[in-house]
Amino acid sequence: MRNLRLFVPILGLLAACPQTTNVGSFDAGPDLENRCVPENSAAGQEEGAILCGSGSWCDRESGICKLGDCGYDDECDDELACDSERNICVAPCDLGDGIGCECRTDGDCPALSFCWGGNCLNAGANDCGPQENGEPDHSNCARDPSRIGDAVQVIQCVANALEVDCVDDRACLPFGAVCDADQLRCVAYSCMRPTCARDGDCAPGQRCHPSANTCVEDLGCRYANLFAELACPDGKSCDVESNSCREIEAGECTRATQDQDCREFELCDDDVDGRCVQCLDDTQCTGEGSALDCSGGGACPQGERCVTDSEGTSTCRRHQGTHCNVVTGRCIGGGGCLRDVDCMRSTEQSCSTDLDCPAETYCLDVGTPDAPQLQCLSPTGRVCALANNECVIPLCSSDENCQEEHGGDPRWSCDQTSYRCRLPEPNCPADAHEPNNNSSAGVPMTEFGEGPLFDTLEQVLCRGDQDFYRIHAESGQNLEVTLSLPEVAYTEVAQPTTQCFRNEDCNHPNHPVGTVCIESICQFAVRPEGRFQVDIYSPESVGFEILGTTRLAEGSWTGSTSATALVAGTYSVRVKSNADAQDSYAYRLQVNQSTPPPCEIDEPNNSRQDATGLSLNDRPLEIRRFLCDDDIDTYAVRVPQGHTIEASIVTEAEEGDPPNMDLVLLSATGREALARGEGPTGVESVEWTNEEDGPRNVYVKVNWSADVQAREGTHPYVMRLRVAPPFRCGDEEDVPGDPDGSRAVAMDENGVALVDDSALCTPEDVDLFKVMLNPGERLTARLSNSPRFPLDLRVLDVDGATPLHYGAGPVGHREARAINAAGGQAYYYIWVGWNNQATEEERAEGAPFVLNLGVESSELCPDPQAEGEPNNERVQATFLPPGVEAIERHFCGETDVDWYLIQPEAETEVRLTAAFAGGEGDIDLYLFDADEEPVAASVGVDTDSEEIHVASTAGGAHYLMVDRWDGQDIQSYQLTAAYSLSCEDDDREAAGGNSLAEAQLIRDEVGNYDLTEDLVLCFDSDWYQLLLAAGDELTVRVVGDAEIDLSLHGLDDEGNSSGEVASGRIIDETRDDPPLSIHELRFTADQVLSFYALKVRGPAARRAAYRFEVTVR
Repeated sequence: MRNLRLFVPILGLLAACPQTTNVGSFDAGPDLENRCVPENSAAGQEEGAILCGSGSWCDRESGICKLGDCGYDDECDDELACDSERNICVAPCDLGDGIGCECRTDGDCPALSFCWGGNCLNAGANDCGPQENGEPDHSNCARDPSRIGDAVQVIQCVANALEVDCVDDRACLPFGAVCDADQLRCVAYSCMRPTCARDGDCAPGQRCHPSANTCVEDLGCRYANLFAELACPDGKSCDVESNSCREIEAGECTRATQDQDCREFELCDDDVDGRCVQCLDDTQCTGEGSALDCSGGGACPQGERCVTDSEGTSTCRRHQGTHCNVVTGRCIGGGGCLRDVDCMRSTEQSCSTDLDCPAETYCLDVGTPDAPQLQCLSPTGRVCALANNECVIPLCSSDENCQEEHGGDPRWSCDQTSYRCRLPEPNCPADAHEPNNNSSAGVPMTEFGEGPLFDTLEQVLCRGDQDFYRIHAESGQNLEVTLSLPEVAYTEVAQPTTQCFRNEDCNHPNHPVGTVCIESICQFAVRPEGRFQVDIYSPESVGFEILGTTRLAEGSWTGSTSATALVAGTYSVRVKSNADAQDSYAYRLQVNQSTPPPCEIDEPNNSRQDATGLSLNDRPLEIRRFLCDDDIDTYAVRVPQGHTIEASIVTEAEEGDPPNMDLVLLSATGREALARGEGPTGVESVEWTNEEDGPRNVYVKVNWSADVQAREGTHPYVMRLRVAPPFRCGDEEDVPGDPDGSRAVAMDENGVALVDDSALCTPEDVDLFKVMLNPGERLTARLSNSPRFPLDLRVLDVDGATPLHYGAGPVGHREARAINAAGGQAYYYIWVGWNNQATEEERAEGAPFVLNLGVESSELCPDPQAEGEPNNERVQATFLPPGVEAIERHFCGETDVDWYLIQPEAETEVRLTAAFAGGEGDIDLYLFDADEEPVAASVGVDTDSEEIHVASTAGGAHYLMVDRWDGQDIQSYQLTAAYSLSCEDDDREAAGGNSLAEAQLIRDEVGNYDLTEDLVLCFDSDWYQLLLAAGDELTVRVVGDAEIDLSLHGLDDEGNSSGEVASGRIIDETRDDPPLSIHELRFTADQVLSFYALKVRGPAARRAAYRFEVTVR
């Protein structure tokens, strides 16, 4: 037998030796290297294909030729099917199971089949599922055997939503279901018989919906753009006059001849059938408006709406209550109707009375009050709902209809503008946190604790409402949210009514299970009917996607969901319900915020089945994650048709070179690598465009490179992902590269903004954006683009000319920063352009990019007047007094420079010292005289202090410049000055008076008082103390420098200031040359008897003499 087995395949090979490629009509054996292919397949048409000869067929699973005429139905003629036992083509009815035989009712057919169109059809397999694009896969369900070769799929795969919540497929596996990403519910698929497959399966006046396979009202094709099921099939167009589909014939016009072929104000629709129409899109049905660009979802002014023309351009136009029915080419009511006759089927027959019309039609006016037009109309069952100008099937006609439908509930009424049942607005005064109906109005969870556990205690949800809460989370943190209904808020008195002192008193046999003693009465909790749900949303900067959700199961009082923060930002929590029995519902919300170890973030996600789902929606996403030990990270992303996924990673290391990681993009099955990481040094990047029909799920995998031997410890990486829509240079308006034409970018309420519609489209292209910064605010700009394109990022100064910071980081991951240290509100500019190393080929292709912008206030630089700012120039120098105590100062931004004024006596020693943290930046000191000539400098390296020591100076004004190299945005330093102050002060200075604690007493009794003295301010302030009684009128006048400032402060029992009660102002000036300013302060005391402090503050940069006059009456 062993030799015989060897002989058979040898004989097959010999038979293949002649010039024909037919293997022959016998079993060639499974050991052949080359497999056969079906003759009617694409592979069978290729040269050299191995085909089975006449009287044989190819087994598609084993690749072996077998005897017979057929093995599959598609190898038979259209009207025949393959008998799999005899391998011959026969009539379907001859297969012996009754399938395909003629019938009248389902009873004429075998079990598990039914009568359809006069033939018995098999119900097919029960199991089916979704395709890769999420649509049901009908291939396992039965087709009509009498229509072999036709596309009619009689039995279809239907998705049935289960009452089971989910985030991924794991929760659905016990039910044989999958998780629907949109509904977040488990969905089971099964083959089900539809209502209809063709129009003939429906009653007269109805037609078969082509996709839902249900019978619907046949309104003709006139309203096809309102009701998709009315659209004409391919090869036909809608004849407006007959309201029916007709074969497309030669057109009556073209765009070039529309002025001659069409009436005035008509256009030629030559894209369809060359007909004259009133409109091609909504542009012709609206009026001229502001013409603002609304393509990005921008709002239009009141009275306007966003209209997209046939070229795809969206602008704001004046709303005229109509839109274009592209099927008929006519402008119709805003939603399709303005009155009930617009929803009826016209016979196009004129009439005077109903007697002129056919049966079941009526003579009604379809014209206008000025031009009536009577026509015979047939009812369709629809009426015009004026609430939205749409033809609807009325669900109610009276309040009684609604009340009967809702169990006799008298609150329900019928809205005659929408023909829908409605409830009145709820009476819900207890919701103290309203309005919090959207994310921007969300209540901060910090109102309910300091964390990490936040508890709202009892809150109120109004009927039909939703409540939002906000919580800030760092990347990788976990948010566990629990929604509960407090049972005590939903109690009813048990019958019979029983008084009690403890729960044991409520054991009456008629009391429901769970009855307890509440407020001395036996009561039990009744969970309100309806769905209660809580959702966790991502920050708006990354798409505002639902990351976690749960619905309280029926009968359950509590439910929890959780999510991992993808990026640092503000996350939203929403509570909602469809319950309607009450006006308000009590609930309690708890949020537990935790930070897992780096190696537990998103885990487990080592495989495709456990992949972390990411929703991108055209917005870029950046996350920082970790590979730990022998780890793999897998992420699932959905890519719409025509979109491109861009992913890149940059590895980090605390010291030395970062370890190598691989980035791979896998297909939905995980078996095919769609792209593997490649890019410039330090960046792994992949790109893939979905050129298939429908959306596709793909998987992004991060793992160790093969050359990494030591896979221990925690190794961070930053991954950026984006699913980008189709891109073509020229689709978006170009952003100029000069300050005058630059695009202004406004920050949202969270201080962030996203620019995702720009690109460099020419070899020399530069895009310039500008952001308004308040004093002390910090700008962070992050550039994301495909690492295939070497782009650069810079932040420019207020003139848009000088770079303040060159973007750091690898290609595709640039970041630049700046702080407004200019002392006033100003625009700062963000520059995006080609790197000098970009090739001509790269520059010619065009590079889209995304800018993430953030603005935040600095803790050290919130106010340009704080800590001596602004003192960026010599003319703004801050006076630096001598003293033994160090003065805390800081730099605001990398380009900040601090100038200080000192006034040393001539021929005396000067010592100036700055202490700082050298690791934060290298600070240097420079000293100049009044003529701007350098006197001394201290420019050490790798130190934590700098000091200038001068044994002698010429005296007078000197200027100290504090500068640095590199360093952080914000850096503190301590400044000490030791020198003899050159300033001849007045006699009072010897007794002090430079601070409130040293204030000199000038009045300690009641009665009229007058004081006049000539005094001096030496770069300081003079403080005075005086006693005032109720009704005393104080007048203070100071004649001197314009920069002198007067203020009066109340004092508490301990002599501390209780606040400023009056301030001075300049009322005039003297006739001196130069003139002196006259400052005046007035105040009337209202305390019985109290001490006050008067402060006279002088200019910081010079000595100032002044005349001091005080009067009390």
